[in-house]
Amino acid sequence: GIAVGLARRGQWCAAGAAQRRGIVVDTHTHFLPLAWPDWEARFGGEAWPWMRPNLHGDPTRAMLMQGEEEFRPVLSACWDVAKRVEDMDRDGVDHQIISATPILFQWHRKAEEALVVAQHFNDAALEMSAQAGGRMSALCQVPLQDGLQSNCRRCCCCWCIAMLP
Repeated sequence: GIAVGLARRGQWCAAGAAQRRGIVVDTHTHFLPLAWPDWEARFGGEAWPWMRPNLHGDPTRAMLMQGEEEFRPVLSACWDVAKRVEDMDRDGVDHQIISATPILFQWHRKAEEALVVAQHFNDAALEMSAQAGGRMSALCQVPLQDGLQSNCRRCCCCWCIAMLP
């Protein structure tokens, strides 16, 4: 059987993993690339998200920024597939469904800008999934500023790619 559930850090341990039946799928986990294009320089506006790497001189930590404001410190498992898989093994998680964190959704931007940003982060999620040896699948975002119809083709493409072995 398949046991689908939300596995949070530390909730599953190696002993528990050995005793459980089926597989554990973490259905809600976010990723962040370590870097991405400078959306503010490309599109203008303010308060675009970006990453400040090497938080306090530590290459395994970064600060997620929104404009000039610190949003949240993050760890390398957000962008480092090997570290993420190591953490999954430690926590007894067999598979993760990864998605962009909501700060990356640009609902308040122009439709063209939101589409470019969504495509970039969707591609990053698909790339991480491809590097994970079948341990991750990507849940891609669809900007809805122009409605669902204009984005269905891209959405279907992401789903199909994510489902390939």
